[in-house]
Amino acid sequence: PVRGGGGPFPSSFCTSLLPSITARELGTESSWRPRETMNIKLENVSTDDDAAGLSQVMMRAFYRDPHWRLLWGSMPLEDIIASCENRLPRNLVRGRASRRHRKAVDAVTGEVVGYARWVLPEGREDLWEDARVAEPSAQQAARYEARYSAYMADGKIKGLNSEITESLSPLLEKTEEDILKTGEFLALDYIAVLPSRQQQGVGSMLVEDGLGVAEKADLPVYVMSTQTGLKLYQCHGFITVKTVEQDDSHWGKTPYTYPKFIS
Repeated sequence: PVRGGGGPFPSSFCTSLLPSITARELGTESSWRPRETMNIKLENVSTDDDAAGLSQVMMRAFYRDPHWRLLWGSMPLEDIIASCENRLPRNLVRGRASRRHRKAVDAVTGEVVGYARWVLPEGREDLWEDARVAEPSAQQAARYEARYSAYMADGKIKGLNSEITESLSPLLEKTEEDILKTGEFLALDYIAVLPSRQQQGVGSMLVEDGLGVAEKADLPVYVMSTQTGLKLYQCHGFITVKTVEQDDSHWGKTPYTYPKFIS
């Protein structure tokens, strides 16, 4: 999902608009040991090399959710993917100090099959340095900004229904803000798995990757999730700390429930 803050399409979106928050007390059980999933490996993200693959994963994963799809109206999936691919490099290099990015890759084909973005709490930016994307050169930054701007209009993503986001996001953002005030958290800001590779342990690998970092740093973990992602988080010890239900029937869908967790 996405949350409020500047991810590719809705990384900012996914977490903020359609998610839930989760928390789990770390250190009360045996250490996490990331599972080994056949032919899948976790790697750090390259801004230039991975934008296309990550966009495929992110957009195809969330497009399956009718509530998320509603945000894009009649825009074809391939156009949504193209928009994400062009905006993503600029979003990847934003917030470099606190954001950490990881991808799941098919070791045989090289295809990107999963992605996770984590956000460190203020003052802990020294953690997980290898998962920070490289600082862009001035020329790269200018190129990223130009590509990004081509898909924006008046500060909004072209084709995205800003009326829906502006109506539904404030409550989610306020709820998240209140939870994060209670302590320091490593936040799972965004996670997506290619539809054809779901239910194969890829999501668990990405979650466990961050849980291992959190345990070593003695940090609880937080995530905002939709109903779709609840089982994944609950299987990893997350508990629901708050649930928010929002009604998007005005735009053609039934009410949407957003459970909140802390890990």
